[in-house]
Amino acid sequence: MRNAANTISLSRDLWKRFSLKLTFLLILASVPPVFLLISNRAIPALIYLAVPFVFLFLCSPRYSFYLFAALNFIYAPYFMTGFAVHPWDIAAFIFIGAVIISWFFKYSPTIDKTALDYSIIALIMATVLSAVFAYKPSLSVVPTARIILLYFMFRSIYYLAGKMSSFKILGYFIHIFTLFSLYNCIMFFSSGGSLRIFGISGIAFETFCMIGVPVSLAFAIWSEKKAGRFFYSIIFLINLAATIATMSRGALLTLFIAVPVLLFVSHRKAKRMGCNYARRYVRGFVMVLIPLLLIAVVASGYFLLLGERLEELGADQPTGTILLRLSLWKAAFNGFLLDPLTGIGIGNFRVIDDLLTNLKFDAVRYYIVGMSFHNVFLQYLSETGLPGALAIFFLGWTAFRLGRRIMHKNDQKSDMPLTAALYISSFVFFITIFYMRAWTWGQEGYVLAIILGLLARVCRPHQISTGR
Repeated sequence: MRNAANTISLSRDLWKRFSLKLTFLLILASVPPVFLLISNRAIPALIYLAVPFVFLFLCSPRYSFYLFAALNFIYAPYFMTGFAVHPWDIAAFIFIGAVIISWFFKYSPTIDKTALDYSIIALIMATVLSAVFAYKPSLSVVPTARIILLYFMFRSIYYLAGKMSSFKILGYFIHIFTLFSLYNCIMFFSSGGSLRIFGISGIAFETFCMIGVPVSLAFAIWSEKKAGRFFYSIIFLINLAATIATMSRGALLTLFIAVPVLLFVSHRKAKRMGCNYARRYVRGFVMVLIPLLLIAVVASGYFLLLGERLEELGADQPTGTILLRLSLWKAAFNGFLLDPLTGIGIGNFRVIDDLLTNLKFDAVRYYIVGMSFHNVFLQYLSETGLPGALAIFFLGWTAFRLGRRIMHKNDQKSDMPLTAALYISSFVFFITIFYMRAWTWGQEGYVLAIILGLLARVCRPHQISTGR
């Protein structure tokens, strides 16, 4: 007893001395930022305080990914941060750095070949080629750097998925997305449905919706436990409501295509596997949930603005953003004709009126200049020529082919939520390169890197079963 009491006393004395030393060091370390704040130098002070956290995240690929995935939902343009680099870019560099450190020091430094390497590298080569012969090469620097960064992010996600569950990686993305969706729903219904709501994520939220809604539905269909199916059904409804709140016709069109495809493929797969709970869910969704959703949308006064936007699709003459998209696509094709081999240069569409002088007299010129094409395939066709257009097409097709392969080969019920989610994500990516924006830059590019990285990891022959 006496020895135990002496040990406890000694431990308390050691902890007391350690606490005093730690407190002294913290006080000493706080002097520089306090001095900087007093001198009205807030940014250096914040950088000083952020350095220890950066080192902490660099030691853990998992936690650096959590940081990156959360920040990717927050749109912070350069005039808010004072830099051309966004916070999600900083988090991406930290995550990639953490993966490189972990790969080099903790494990055998070998590089696996994946099923998507050649497709992405071909896209990079086409991008670099177009940058070399660009009309204004200075405009091609950032887009070229971003496509290279996308490859590093893809490899980092692939690496991380080998150390932790792929389902957890994708599930974390969906849960964070749902929190932002819930916030957008609150803003939408608070406005009485009179505003288009993209929230803190900015315009990229429509891309998050195109992936998040079908993925949450895939989780709901294939969750083995009843509680899981109920939980992800609620998440699906929240995310669907947030998609409607954007009133983005492109995103809604994507869901109108993707959800029936997912239901059909899942029902057929469940029938072949003898998975009765998935079959019952699909039948209930079609017979009960879809009619209820349609009644709620039609009967509610919150979706009148959405109805007006949808009516534009049936107009005799294109108006509004429909006319803008058609004008953008026409300009893209004319830009391609200027140089079919290397294009006008990646990132050069913002000065398309310098190359197509007739645009200077077009009524919609003001809206065209400085925008993206709102069509990934045409963007690469115009800016990188045939090599880039073929590269983005085959990247989309290869991703979809891999998604279809794992959906066909996997017969483990426990893996089906992830399998179905990756299948429908690859399908969405492939079809939307023909009528939506982005995918290879900004927030959307990072989402693509997550999808491709998980696809490549799950498609490894000895890792079809991914585990939870």
